[in-house]
Amino acid sequence: MAPQITDLARLDAQSHEDGLTFDAPWQAQAFAIAVRLSRDGHFAWQEWVHVLGEEIARSPGQTDESANDTYYRQWLSALERILVAKGLLATGDAPKRAAEWRVAYINTPHGQPIDLVNATCAPAQTPREVSRGMPLTVSPASCMAAFVERIKATNSCNKE
Repeated sequence: MAPQITDLARLDAQSHEDGLTFDAPWQAQAFAIAVRLSRDGHFAWQEWVHVLGEEIARSPGQTDESANDTYYRQWLSALERILVAKGLLATGDAPKRAAEWRVAYINTPHGQPIDLVNATCAPAQTPREVSRGMPLTVSPASCMAAFVERIKATNSCNKE
């Protein structure tokens, strides 16, 4: 019987002598995304292994990278390749989607799940009194809206 994906993940975690599987959270997230997509049937694990192997051969480590950074950079590239091949992602869309997620993350109130809708329209937030010394956060979306309004006002003044 072929090993299950969870067994492969467990083996990977146990294969490191120091007990650390990932150097940074993004590496764990990249790993989890590939495992989940395979588990959900978007691609077979053997297909993933093949694409990852090709990416490792195609894109060697760079002098300024740790071994884990190299491996997970290759992992992300292979993930993008397989997602494009499966029609789950358009070629070149990964940077755009990452930027959308960053904006949605910034616009999402603390403690709420991140929703991509927040990338274009920040949710309404109930103002609350903030005690002295507490930092305030301003949504980039609201700043951008104010900036656009200023530009419109400036342009309408210049046209008259």
